[in-house]
Amino acid sequence: MVQAVSPAAQLSGAQTGMPLSEAKSLVGRSRQFQQYHVFEHQPQEDLRALQQLALDCQIFSPVIGLEKADRPSSLFMDINGLTHLFGGEDGLRSQIHEHFKTRGYLVATAAATTIGQAWGLVRFQESTSPSPERTAEPPIKNSATGNQKLFDQLPIQALRLSQKTLETLQQLGITTIAQIRHLPRVGLRSRFGDEVTKRLDQADGITEEIIEAVHAPPDYEADEFLEYPLTDRATIQVVMSRLAGKLCRQMKAAGRGGLVWQFRLYGPLESSAIHSVSSPPADPTVKPISHRSQTEKQPGRPHDPLTIKLFQPTSELEQLMPLVEMQMEALFCAKGGTQKKRNHRPKNIQVQEIGVSVSNCVLLVERQRRLFDENPRLDKQALAHLINRLSSRLGAEQVLRPKLKSGNQPEDQFRFEPLVGQSGRPSKRHLRPSRNGTAISPLQRPLVLHTQPLEMTAVALDGSQHQAPSIPAMFVHDNQRLSVTRRWGPERIETAWWRGPTVRRDYWRIETDHTRWLWVFRNLQNRRWYLHGEF
Repeated sequence: MVQAVSPAAQLSGAQTGMPLSEAKSLVGRSRQFQQYHVFEHQPQEDLRALQQLALDCQIFSPVIGLEKADRPSSLFMDINGLTHLFGGEDGLRSQIHEHFKTRGYLVATAAATTIGQAWGLVRFQESTSPSPERTAEPPIKNSATGNQKLFDQLPIQALRLSQKTLETLQQLGITTIAQIRHLPRVGLRSRFGDEVTKRLDQADGITEEIIEAVHAPPDYEADEFLEYPLTDRATIQVVMSRLAGKLCRQMKAAGRGGLVWQFRLYGPLESSAIHSVSSPPADPTVKPISHRSQTEKQPGRPHDPLTIKLFQPTSELEQLMPLVEMQMEALFCAKGGTQKKRNHRPKNIQVQEIGVSVSNCVLLVERQRRLFDENPRLDKQALAHLINRLSSRLGAEQVLRPKLKSGNQPEDQFRFEPLVGQSGRPSKRHLRPSRNGTAISPLQRPLVLHTQPLEMTAVALDGSQHQAPSIPAMFVHDNQRLSVTRRWGPERIETAWWRGPTVRRDYWRIETDHTRWLWVFRNLQNRRWYLHGEF
């Protein structure tokens, strides 16, 4: 089966998906070609080449990732706040095209505010820009501004839907994304589940997609091949400690520390299956075999790697191994766990090869403590140990910190990210006083912000529903009457037009008769009142 076709071979009628014999016949009968070349498809080599391209593109952005697919063919790049370094968005794309051209690649680019829009525009916006196969220069496609209308004109394939869903939509006569938007969401969910609405929300930025950055190869790496398979957890941890200690000594000599440690455990070789599992020596210092013979086979299926992500870089074995022991306890939990856990892990884990790698290595900063400094609050190292242990026990995605985002809409001005495994620590920003005296004071923003604004009923003095844009005399929320005694405002907040549908609100700070300070706003689109925070 043909997996890829060159632009020249496409002119003879060869296409992807057809049998190889048919493609050879079409290209062989063409008068334009005297000879052709057929290469064996190697998906793993393609993936490694694409990962290397992502690493090479880090000269343009520190965040480069691959698309989430079985066979990725696209790179995603976060260019937020970087375009001015390359002479604007057009200058950046020109340099990217030149970068790939010098390496012999034909590339197409698209700039958009979301991953979903960029993926669809770069593949299916053929009506407004020339095809890559017909031009000597790769096309430079649209800018990030005004992509919403262009995206809606694309075919439904640009939504990254499954083949079954695409066939059903085409049978219903739906061919463009704009037609899908006119359908009620309730009907889409009942017919296709959450797939279509999820892809629409991802393209519109309602559901956030994160670019999983491709990291460089490990800075330090060591592995050990054992003569006999090991099953004892304590013995395996001794070998892991020996390998990790070797890397720690190397990093200490360079004054560096690692943020991400990975321990890989491989099963026994097929050729060594004749050895009894109960026959390995009891001595934990098992001698490794430094060179494998050519007749030995590759190790068996590897177990799930143990990844240790740290809050602060370290090259101390005493800080690392307790975290490794926690991960090993979870790996061997099938021996003493419940029946439910036994279904997830094999009861007898055999390990014949162990590998340790360290990535995200940074320089260690040594700071001298002050004399008579015994305040435990200032012991940041103890805090780092606590965060590392919590992340190892609960999972890295459960120990988070808020990070500010650009934008005016209050509920979208932050996101949560893991505390561990990040190479950059939050910087200390010093707020400078505004020159025009319009800086926002702490009293203008609430301490408690609701995740979603809560709708309230505005009531006038005569008890009727309040219609004027000013603050009403009373609000009704959760069957409770809140009389307004004092008010400050309004403060208008609007979202940027390129982020999707514009959100326009008038915010007020009010004090109720129960001495509560609330942060409320009036939605200028539907003219309703909402409670957003409390002081």
